[in-house]
Amino acid sequence: MASPFYFHIPYQSDCQVRRERLQDPRGISYNVVVIVQHHRLFVTAADKAYSVSCFYRDTQTNLEKQLEIG
Repeated sequence: MASPFYFHIPYQSDCQVRRERLQDPRGISYNVVVIVQHHRLFVTAADKAYSVSCFYRDTQTNLEKQLEIG
């Protein structure tokens, strides 16, 4: 490929993005398979499939506040 190309896949879409909440490490994992096909009907030897994954760590924060009820 001579030049890079860019595309956007929304997390909540019809593109079969798999979402999984994990406990250890705590966070959310996303995974989607992207198929780069050079012809819209025929499969060629130059076609590629990529498994794209990303992980967003959930940083747990404790919040404390004193309240006076009178």
